[in-house]
Amino acid sequence: MQGDSLIEVMVALWLIGFAALGAISLQLSVIRAQQSMIWRTSALSLAEAAAEALRSGYPAARVVTEWRLRAAQLLPSGDIRLLDPAPEIRLIVLSWRRPAQWLGGDYDTALSDSHACPFKVTGAMTQCLALAIAK
Repeated sequence: MQGDSLIEVMVALWLIGFAALGAISLQLSVIRAQQSMIWRTSALSLAEAAAEALRSGYPAARVVTEWRLRAAQLLPSGDIRLLDPAPEIRLIVLSWRRPAQWLGGDYDTALSDSHACPFKVTGAMTQCLALAIAK
């Protein structure tokens, strides 16, 4: 039959194109998840360093001021807060915002839940990391 091979080639090209788009989508999800984990690791390092500074006697106001600058350098819209929920417990909370172009990505919804932050945040793009320490 004339034209059968042309249809077969078109179907094969369509399938290859569809698979390539799937691979590109998967690669973008991996890159986003990797960047999110880099930010989370940076936030944890900052929280641990702030905890060490507090344990060594730095005033809380100085820790917040210095580590806020570091958070802003390492995290997108990074911020640090010290909360005292109980007399013997202090929370070091780092927060940052994912880029707006990531909106709609479901690669790390469990980690990016803004309800996990111990304070009111604006927007679903906010991620938090909280470290509890003894005073």
